[in-house]
Amino acid sequence: MDNIIKFLNLEDSDVELVNQQIKGKKRIVTIQKKLFPHFCHICSYRMHSKGVYPRTINHPIMQDDLQLVLIVNQRRWQCTNPACRNIVTDEFLLFEKYKHNSKLTDLMIIDTFRDSNLTAAYIARKFNVSDTYALTTFSKYVDMHRRPLTEVICIDEVHMEVSKVCKYVLIIQDFVTGEPIDMIANRRQEIT
Repeated sequence: MDNIIKFLNLEDSDVELVNQQIKGKKRIVTIQKKLFPHFCHICSYRMHSKGVYPRTINHPIMQDDLQLVLIVNQRRWQCTNPACRNIVTDEFLLFEKYKHNSKLTDLMIIDTFRDSNLTAAYIARKFNVSDTYALTTFSKYVDMHRRPLTEVICIDEVHMEVSKVCKYVLIIQDFVTGEPIDMIANRRQEIT
């Protein structure tokens, strides 16, 4: 059982494995924090558990062609002081509060975006997230400076033998100054 904890590379020393089962192509792993007395950080009274709340975390690691489903049993703790009644929840280093994806998911998404042949929709399906989430994650971590477009641009095809397949090159240029902005090998669907 501790091999699963090592495999997940959990940095929390007080995490324990509750259950592990394989159903079809899914490996379902349930983890939780070890029980120990909790004390309120505001008034130092003892806290009691309000119950266990299972959370499913998207942690897209494949092992032996099995999809990993990570279920986290998270406890809510409430202060016993009637004047305080502070509530806290168990926190895990594997994922952020209120997030459904592990921290590793964002890094894996960004690493996959290195392949320029893959689309955002494909990457989103691969990591079990929406394509908007994949694009937002990319723009959050990667800063791509874009040059501003001019007021008027001119798009034209010019005869240039760049390859044997196409004899014309698509040129985008500034209409006012005449400076080229970009040059594309051709205007075919697979290129543009």
